[in-house]
Amino acid sequence: MLTRLKTCLLCLVLGMPGWLSATHIVGGELNYRCLGNDMYEITLTVYRDCYNGIPWFDDPASIGIFDSDNHLVMNRLIPLDFMLNDTLDDVLNDECLVIYDEVCYHTTTYTDTVILPFKPGGYQLAYQRCCRNYTINNVPDSVGATYYTRISERALLECNTNARFKDWPPVYICVNQPIHFDHSAFDPDGDSIVYKMCTPLDGASAFEPIPQPPNPPPYSNVPWEPPYSEANMLGGVPLTIDPHTGLLTGVPNTIGQFVVGVCAEEYRDGELISVTRRDFQYNVGLCAITTSAFFIPDIQCGDLTVSFKNESEHANDFLWFFNDPANPGATSDEINPMYTYATEGVYTATLIVEPNTICADTSSRTITLLPDSLTPDFEFEYAECADSLVLAVTDLSTDSLSTIVAWEWTLEQSDGTTLTAGIPNPEFALFHNQIVTLSLTVTAENGCSETVSQFVPIPVIEDELVSDSLVICPGDTAFLNPDFLADVEYLWSPGEGLSDPTDPNPMAFPTQSMTYSVTISDQSVTDCVVEKSVFVEVPPPVGLVVSPDTVTCEQAIELAAFSAEAVDFLWATDPSFSAPVSDEAVFTAMPTGEVLYFVRATDAFGCEETDTVRVIGWGVDFSVENELVLCVGDTVRLTAQNLDPADVLSFEWMPESLILSGQATESVLVLPMTDTVLSVVATNQHGCRDSQLVDLVVSQIPPNLMVSPVADTIFLGTSIQLLSTQNPDFIYLWNPDNSLSMNGIYDPVATPGETTIYTLTVVDTTTMCTTTRTVTIVVEVPVCAPPLIFVPTGFTPNGDGKNDFFEVFGNVVEEMRLVVYDRWGEQVFEANAQNERWDGTLNGRPLPPDVYGYYLEVGCINGERYSEKGNVTLIR
Repeated sequence: MLTRLKTCLLCLVLGMPGWLSATHIVGGELNYRCLGNDMYEITLTVYRDCYNGIPWFDDPASIGIFDSDNHLVMNRLIPLDFMLNDTLDDVLNDECLVIYDEVCYHTTTYTDTVILPFKPGGYQLAYQRCCRNYTINNVPDSVGATYYTRISERALLECNTNARFKDWPPVYICVNQPIHFDHSAFDPDGDSIVYKMCTPLDGASAFEPIPQPPNPPPYSNVPWEPPYSEANMLGGVPLTIDPHTGLLTGVPNTIGQFVVGVCAEEYRDGELISVTRRDFQYNVGLCAITTSAFFIPDIQCGDLTVSFKNESEHANDFLWFFNDPANPGATSDEINPMYTYATEGVYTATLIVEPNTICADTSSRTITLLPDSLTPDFEFEYAECADSLVLAVTDLSTDSLSTIVAWEWTLEQSDGTTLTAGIPNPEFALFHNQIVTLSLTVTAENGCSETVSQFVPIPVIEDELVSDSLVICPGDTAFLNPDFLADVEYLWSPGEGLSDPTDPNPMAFPTQSMTYSVTISDQSVTDCVVEKSVFVEVPPPVGLVVSPDTVTCEQAIELAAFSAEAVDFLWATDPSFSAPVSDEAVFTAMPTGEVLYFVRATDAFGCEETDTVRVIGWGVDFSVENELVLCVGDTVRLTAQNLDPADVLSFEWMPESLILSGQATESVLVLPMTDTVLSVVATNQHGCRDSQLVDLVVSQIPPNLMVSPVADTIFLGTSIQLLSTQNPDFIYLWNPDNSLSMNGIYDPVATPGETTIYTLTVVDTTTMCTTTRTVTIVVEVPVCAPPLIFVPTGFTPNGDGKNDFFEVFGNVVEEMRLVVYDRWGEQVFEANAQNERWDGTLNGRPLPPDVYGYYLEVGCINGERYSEKGNVTLIR
């Protein structure tokens, strides 16, 4: 049996975090062996994918031991023994089959010894890991694995060891090839074993890939991806197992990876006492066999040395037999040998691959070696020549021993395109001046063929005029053929309006539209002649007419340009038109002094005509601020600015009644009391005048500004709030400010020590106008006695919100003590602050209507004291 060892990448970092979610589990099983005296050896075998798996084996592995009620009895953490990991071989049943794909499985075994005393219901053992190999076809991604076994009561009582499978299934199997694998197990106790296909168990998750301890039983089966199931795990001919022998058979028809589950049930005296579960992964792929193949030509002429091209597959050793009678023992073990035969003739060569093995394969081919009697040759001529060329070729090949029966012409052009023909004497039409490669392959009746090649010049006249029509503006000139050819002759007609009719690129200056024809001839190689023509259109003159030169007192003047032919106009103050001022036929100019305006008109053909207009502008150019906002009572200075330094201006301001000073000058001082429009007229030395208006907006004192206190009289030591109009555009300033809570707000609190006049200054930020208001606060010295201290003679505590409490009134009270007694002298209420009031209750219980006595003692804000006794009537 041919075995091929796959090298697994064992250079993974062993310290990789164990919590990483694995995508590498491909199989495993859990076994136990009774050692006697309630001691058991637990063995866990795990298989991982070398290539697709990321994490290493668990270190440690966690095996949970549960009772029959699924309660955890103990959790065994078994360390990884790095000396026990190994790589599985790819094994195929047919040693001549070859595996296409690389497959690598890596395995390790965890072993532990544990004491398990007898327990009703026995024990359940489990190891869990996520996830199975993500490339598996028949179950979903991110499916975990549980490797499980159960030690029954009878197994504990009779010191049973579970059955163990003998061999691990082959890692790689061939698609569409039958499976015959002995998946039997052995039982050390001699119990009967029954085999069956069983669905592998799911377990763990990508969120908790390594549960330690494992999750408790029961465990669910992995879900199958349709159309796969426990009855058909691979597809094709379903995988089955003989229940008595454990022979696994089937024919897979799909390439991929598939998880498979097998169970071995252990019976003793007809009673099931243990089940050994195993799941594993089949890699189904293409397989190939060793094949011999090579290439040599059927016929070879004029050369006795033959090159052999090896086309064999899946072979490493080769043996060639050349079967040359002149050299009977001629052989070779090269991959692609060369051999020279003694003479012409027919020879059969043979190749054996993998010689002297049962996988050997043989192939043979025959070659005929003929003498060189075929001589290829041809000639050519130019049949037609103008702006294209016809190349006529004639075969001149000969064969002294055979007859030529086939011609293959190939013409490779400079642009990479190819022309072909299969007749003896073809013609090729070519359209570009170039050098081509012309090849001829001739084949004789005896199978010999020869090839000859030659470079051929193609002298096509490719003179393309710039255009078959062009426009020359009246009075202008233009060259007719800037891209002329240097080695050909030109003749233009008619010669009227041309600098030289024999010039390849004559200058044209016609006075009217006409067509020029040119004859182009090449006498250097062939008699090639090309006729071409160009139509020259001379459009009518643009005929630009513009406004006359003028002198004006206006600041703005309308200038016009007219042309019946023009479609575009452009005005500028420089002849290069680098800074255009308008692109309209008519535009409004604003000259200052003498200005020369340039205008250009362009027709639909691009022909241009230019002219100028001289304008002397004596208009007055000055500026003055056109609107001012000021406060009532303020003066303002207005200044007119002369914008033309060449002008000398005089000014007149109106109405004169507003002018305080500066009349007839550029700057005046005015005092408007209401909104007013002021005009100013400026006159220059040429007598030209201009006027402008100034809007003077006078902001009045805000009519809604009010200042008022809550009261205008207070007692000494008390406070009062001052109120003014609130406006977000106002800035507030109160004086004096030493007795104010703040001086920059509209409503400060005042605590004056004597009668005080407060002044409020307000600035309106929208106009920056300022106004003031005053308010007087009278301060009186309080008297510590009635009526400034008031005690009511009755109250009605009925909850109607009116007179519900017995309390002391007065703004001069600073401290107090109030005691209320019933008619028997018992105290029913006491208050030690003015805000404490009696609601007619005692300990939360309403007292009856009656007359009650009270005693009041008060300390006032002026330091004096006052006391009184009296009665109060409680009315219900």
